[in-house]
Amino acid sequence: MDESDQTDLVLELESHVSDLYRLLSRLLTEPSDVSDVIQELWLRVLTLRSTHFIHHPRAFLFRMTKNLAVDRLRRRSAHLKGHAELEEVSDRLSVSPNQEATLQARQELTLLHHAINELPPKCRQVFVLHKLKNWSHEEIAQHMGISRNMVEKHVMKGLSFCRKRLDAAT
Repeated sequence: MDESDQTDLVLELESHVSDLYRLLSRLLTEPSDVSDVIQELWLRVLTLRSTHFIHHPRAFLFRMTKNLAVDRLRRRSAHLKGHAELEEVSDRLSVSPNQEATLQARQELTLLHHAINELPPKCRQVFVLHKLKNWSHEEIAQHMGISRNMVEKHVMKGLSFCRKRLDAAT
């Protein structure tokens, strides 16, 4: 096919346009996309500078139609992905009840952390070993060289102090 045969390509397109519509209807879900691709196909065929490379016009038209459909699907997918990402960001910015509870729990943990750090050193050590590291009173007493009774007093003092700090904050 040479450049003077562009008319033949247009005639070929006219004769297969219903087949191309059927092909696109299987590839694309939106009827408006089918029409848009057919219009773009017409535009491309009519603006081809050279047709000398086209040896099989029907195959060329079907291949071009498939390529345009794939491009359309990619653009739609990118658009939908961008829209989904925008919704995801919007969802992250809105605070749900679970997020509020999480935020409150974090604030309480911070308050508890500060309260524990305000305890006297020996009381803090006993409290951390018992409440955070799950050591028994006996293990703490042996480790620190103090009586089991003293361990219990430090744990009670630590609990009481932390409760007061948390209650004062709320």
